[in-house]
Amino acid sequence: MKTKLSLAIFTISLILFTSACRKAEETPMPAEVQITVQDNGKSLTLTKGQALNITLGNPGDGLYSFDAPQYDATVLRFVDHLHQGPSNNNVGNYGTDSWDFTALKTGSTTLTITATRGTDKSTTVTMLSNNVAVK
Repeated sequence: MKTKLSLAIFTISLILFTSACRKAEETPMPAEVQITVQDNGKSLTLTKGQALNITLGNPGDGLYSFDAPQYDATVLRFVDHLHQGPSNNNVGNYGTDSWDFTALKTGSTTLTITATRGTDKSTTVTMLSNNVAVK
């Protein structure tokens, strides 16, 4: 009887210990991943339902305007785009633009944001391009 009780206590202790170790190893993902131009070209990994926020300086000083983001809409869902005016009157300061996306399903896509001067497609420049994987 004493052996069975010792074995039961040992088994329960082992189960509790291993589950506690497993929880300690898991690193929670942030609710939102935020990137800027400094993150251009980096690979990103999101989990399903996780938010992605991109903030870039507005290129209006060269008469450029942002084009619609390019991405796989089955992997990411576009939530919104917001333009924030400049915080000062410095020459060339046209504020910032931000885009919010939500990871929909497992997969990968290249998320690219470009800007074009007027309607002249030959002036299109890539402002940000990242590979995004959703797990």
